[in-house]
Amino acid sequence: MAKIILMGYLFIGSVAAGQSQFGFFAGPQAGTARYTIHGEKQEVEWKYGFHAGAGWKIPFDKNLYFVPSFNYSLTGFSVTLNKPAFPPDVLAKNNDVTLHFADINFALQYNIGNNPSHLFFRAGASFNTIIRGTEKYELTDGKKISRNMKFNFRNYGRWLASWIVQLGYETKSDFFIAARYVRMPNMDNADEGPAIRPRTVMLTFGKFLKPRKKK
Repeated sequence: MAKIILMGYLFIGSVAAGQSQFGFFAGPQAGTARYTIHGEKQEVEWKYGFHAGAGWKIPFDKNLYFVPSFNYSLTGFSVTLNKPAFPPDVLAKNNDVTLHFADINFALQYNIGNNPSHLFFRAGASFNTIIRGTEKYELTDGKKISRNMKFNFRNYGRWLASWIVQLGYETKSDFFIAARYVRMPNMDNADEGPAIRPRTVMLTFGKFLKPRKKK
């Protein structure tokens, strides 16, 4: 996974040196997770964060663009546990998780219509790296734990890959606003542990810069 992400960054760098429109984006987001223990769904509350990043829009075909990007994302979730599970601890009653992601995204954008201002749809894949995670939970005896999450083959997984879909509106001045949904796979590596599948809903504001004119 690390090699794939590195290759992606190198590819994006080579594209940036050539054609395309470069842009920036940022916005708020809400995180949650599908959290199950032995198939039983747990009660999960949303947590709020933000994201920010940059990317390119590269013409591919009529109304079709390749849109690679990378971004930082602050997200997480809060879960109430009704069964013992490790991680975080077989005595934990709850867990409040905060996740710091670095994402590299590969998507295709299709412009709906030919007007300078138009709706667009994006879909593609995202490679997600948890650069840091923290968890706060309470044990059945009332003791409260706050710690950095452990990423290894017995605890949480650091490398994930997800599907993304995005619907937005782009103006003739190259400003855009878009809603994005990210669905991730299980981030728990522990045998017999819970299945934890993060979900994020993003609202993105951004702008692509005008491409350089050829001399």
